[in-house]
Amino acid sequence: MDEFRVRFGRRVRQLREARGLSQQQLADAVSINLTHLSNIENGRYGIRFSRLETLASALSCELADLFTFDPPESG
Repeated sequence: MDEFRVRFGRRVRQLREARGLSQQQLADAVSINLTHLSNIENGRYGIRFSRLETLASALSCELADLFTFDPPESG
């Protein structure tokens, strides 16, 4: 799996959970289906550039916040 997608998906989940949103609520707000959101959060799919602003708005955050990742895990 692409490391960037994994880290991005982890960040989306982190922001969603911090705001108390279910996956279904966020999927509805971004106009994507639940399976697609689940795949984004699990790093299997990316998200279209055109949807990033909608995603940030639904998560009540700035675009840059979507890309504020924790340091990579060493291992």
